[in-house]
Amino acid sequence: MSNKPTRNFFALFAMFLILGAGTLASLDANARPKPDRTTTKPLLHVINYPYQITGKAKTKIHLTLFHTNMQPAAGATVTVDKKKVGETDKHGTLIFDFVPGSGKAHTLKATLKKGNITYSTTKTFTSNARTASFRSDNLFVYTDRGVYKPGDSIQVRLLAWELLADYKAIPDADIDLLLQTPDGRILNGLKVKTGAFGTAHATLPLPTEMPEGR
Repeated sequence: MSNKPTRNFFALFAMFLILGAGTLASLDANARPKPDRTTTKPLLHVINYPYQITGKAKTKIHLTLFHTNMQPAAGATVTVDKKKVGETDKHGTLIFDFVPGSGKAHTLKATLKKGNITYSTTKTFTSNARTASFRSDNLFVYTDRGVYKPGDSIQVRLLAWELLADYKAIPDADIDLLLQTPDGRILNGLKVKTGAFGTAHATLPLPTEMPEGR
């Protein structure tokens, strides 16, 4: 009995194994995930935001981004609490309006993609609530001249404003305007009321018998 068919069978079987192995190797190569070549690098940030705020007052936030070699990071997308607020200009700068709210924490994130490299930075900031003690009332008093004689009249102009959430005029404010000597002696006085813009005007006569001096 010839063993030729047997040799042919083994040859075919060996070829099948070789082809099969090649096919399996090809399928395995296709199924293998491609390596992730993306890289994340940090950005440097300089940010200016209010450390105190009142109510729903709006403020401007100033952000500047740099690469680690201190070159401006232009074209970076900036979000606050996952909402886009803008992109940095050619100087790596972005200025935008924002209402931080008193005592609320916010997360600012800047991202810049160049090819397979993603540059990013994250900043969490909070603006504290201003208390009533923060309020500051101010009154400016101007006169038409610096030197007067007894019997002259002083033309007085006043400006009243407050600082709380922002600079704001104080309308309808009652003001006692007193003319007194350095030792506290009152020579004349009157009451004035500010208008809608926090301003007032008054004429204060000087007594004819008053002594010379400050």
